[in-house]
Amino acid sequence: MLLAQKLGGFTPAESDKLRKTLVKMSLDTMGKKGGEREEARVKFITGAKEINGVPEHVSQELWERIEFFSVYGFNKSHAVAYAIGSYYAGWLHTYYETDWLATILQSENGNPKNLAKAISEIKAMGYGVSTPDVNESGLEWVWSDKKKSFIPPLTSIKGLGKNAVKEILQNRPYTSLDQMLFDENGKWYHSKLNKTGFAALCMTESLDALEEMWKGEIQNHKQLHDIIIENYNTLRKSKFGMTLRQAEKTGAGPILPQLIEQTAGTEDWTRIEKLQMYQDMCSATRDDLAFPEELMTKIRSANVKSVLQMDPGEKGIAWFCVVETIKKTTKNKKVFYRVKITDEESNSGWLRVWGEIPSSMEPYSIWLTNASNDPNWGASTSSAKIRPLVK
Repeated sequence: MLLAQKLGGFTPAESDKLRKTLVKMSLDTMGKKGGEREEARVKFITGAKEINGVPEHVSQELWERIEFFSVYGFNKSHAVAYAIGSYYAGWLHTYYETDWLATILQSENGNPKNLAKAISEIKAMGYGVSTPDVNESGLEWVWSDKKKSFIPPLTSIKGLGKNAVKEILQNRPYTSLDQMLFDENGKWYHSKLNKTGFAALCMTESLDALEEMWKGEIQNHKQLHDIIIENYNTLRKSKFGMTLRQAEKTGAGPILPQLIEQTAGTEDWTRIEKLQMYQDMCSATRDDLAFPEELMTKIRSANVKSVLQMDPGEKGIAWFCVVETIKKTTKNKKVFYRVKITDEESNSGWLRVWGEIPSSMEPYSIWLTNASNDPNWGASTSSAKIRPLVK
């Protein structure tokens, strides 16, 4: 800007306009901005010659250097600020690593894509990432020395309002289902944590801490869900399934043991159902279910790469995890599917599958295929060359 003023005779306002014109390199050079750039170039070269006697070939070379610099030049004060911020981040990462990583997770908590990327990078560092825990999750992401993993906040679960979370924090730790639902007199004591909230805790498998769960008395969260949600109005009367006065008159015993016995053998939600529920409730993916460690170990030991890792022109056996499928037809009415795929490192892309795909090709299902990666058209295969690894 100063060169334009002192050498080319630009006014301060004109030099500021020049700055704006040059830095907007993403705009089409044709049209208004292209015309403005050419007008500025002519003014700069003409002014340099007429005002300061600078030969045109010299000012033209200088103009080209200025124009080229505008592509990558960065304001010094911004650069210093970024450098200081980067130093702070590096220092915190070095000396307070788990606190710093938890802060990163919290900062991305409202952005599913960025959160997935952060989780993937943190797991690559050797850290675990847990599901929410009713006794350990708080208002923000935290590191748990007990679980040796990062735990998401209760506030990230849809269906749990702020008041419900506050009530949980006030009344926990919960040691058993009975103690979570009823006070010492057997009276239901929740006023903010409602039916929707209990369902959300079950569907995100956040109640592993209850002794009925880790003792195996209740075998899975689907059974726990049925016990609480299907009998919600009955349980709200008291631990006896009726008012305390009625229980005292009839000598009725606690109802939970009966409900546990009645629901014994309840089939758990499928892997796909759990992944879809967790995605809906937490806007995130459970990597432990999406990419089971046992399966991934087998894939790595067999040196099978992801379709997304195939080089241009490469052909061979590869695996992929389905995100979504879109049915298409060619001009000749030939059916194919555009399948959005992902891998355990949160990379994503597309795979073209020719022919009708199996009905079991649902989101989060993992498949093996013999594919080819065309440099121009991308990865493709046929429905005859795919088989499921995990449904």
